[in-house]
Amino acid sequence: MPAAPNDLLLETVERFLRTEIDPHAAELDLQPAKAPPVDLVAMLNDLGLLGLSAMDERATRPESLARLVFAIARHDASVAAVVLHALVGDFARRLVHDAAIPEGLAAFALHELGDIALEEGKPRCQTALRDGRVTGKKRAVALGPCARVFAIACAKDGEARLAWTTASRVAVGPPLGLLGLRALPVADVELDGCPAKAVSPLGAAELTALLATWGLLSASAACGTASAALAAARSYSADRRQGGRAIADYDAVKLLLAPNEAAVDSAQAGLESAATGQADDRDSAWARRVLAARLPATRAAVQATLDAVQVMGGYGYMRDYGQEKRFRDAVTLSLCPMDGQRLALFLAHHVA
Repeated sequence: MPAAPNDLLLETVERFLRTEIDPHAAELDLQPAKAPPVDLVAMLNDLGLLGLSAMDERATRPESLARLVFAIARHDASVAAVVLHALVGDFARRLVHDAAIPEGLAAFALHELGDIALEEGKPRCQTALRDGRVTGKKRAVALGPCARVFAIACAKDGEARLAWTTASRVAVGPPLGLLGLRALPVADVELDGCPAKAVSPLGAAELTALLATWGLLSASAACGTASAALAAARSYSADRRQGGRAIADYDAVKLLLAPNEAAVDSAQAGLESAATGQADDRDSAWARRVLAARLPATRAAVQATLDAVQVMGGYGYMRDYGQEKRFRDAVTLSLCPMDGQRLALFLAHHVA
């Protein structure tokens, strides 16, 4: 039986990560304080990971993308974050079905508290759209320094809109390390009357679909990161000897690793199961399942990475072993695109 498109993609990505990313993982984590050892975005674009919408439909189903992001995060959460943010931008483009939207890597700018909040079932935005031009500021926009197109959540006459503007008309500020995933290109984006190439409505249904896709992929990245942390802890515990035997043989270590491994595997399976059956991008039932599955998944990922750090003792906190990065990344991904408390409130009040 021939391999499925997603299986072939996963094999290609695994080879790429082993040969091109794993050797540079420690250096990538030093960005933006230090110049990158490789042009990560260019490499991912050449591989085709920043333009997956052109692939076979089976490879771009939500559950397939969740599996892909999980696999990437097991190598490096920062690389997974670049891919998942590119996928969110691509999903936003497909969601609005507007031929006027420019081609190219899209950054989706929805990072302010006012952009998330809804009033009477309608998103409230701080950035303004007047006479076809966008004015405002977005902080910590993922892919901001390298995106060609920006999808900007903004307001027009009291209604929320998604305005698309080309990166050449946007003043991108200095990169910020606010997201924790330091190799992820992040920057402030300032818009001063930038012409909107395309404008589409941004109602509760569209916002819910975007948040569900974002939440699904970020939670899968968190689970992949946790899986890597547990694997590193298990390897360490097998080699580390105390009292004449490997610490992996002690019940205390077993009780830290085994339950967490089961929890992370279960959480990722739950995400993939919830992601299936997406009949329509604006299907609120699908979005509700995905967002609800995200909450236990991110909790499991954070707890697993924390316990994996504990297994390694003092070494778990040292940069040399990479375990502190996995914990930091899992926490950051659990807060993207919004923290659990605000997401729970959003689910309770706005997802029918």
